[in-house]
Amino acid sequence: MTNQDEAALLKTKTYRKICGESIAKSILAHYKLQKELPSSTLYKVQMGAFSEKKNAEALVNKLAKDGYQAFITT
Repeated sequence: MTNQDEAALLKTKTYRKICGESIAKSILAHYKLQKELPSSTLYKVQMGAFSEKKNAEALVNKLAKDGYQAFITT
């Protein structure tokens, strides 16, 4: 990288996502392809089970920080 501002932006997940989506859209347009719609089927993954709520909350917070939607259920 020769541009320090651009290099700093690339360190953020948001900017990398924007760049990735822009590249994907450009490829679709160049090859005249259509984006497939996502399936309506959801596949659920359980990340853990804890005897203490604080441990479950810690994992939910970590997952949220990493960009994943998470929730606690009993």
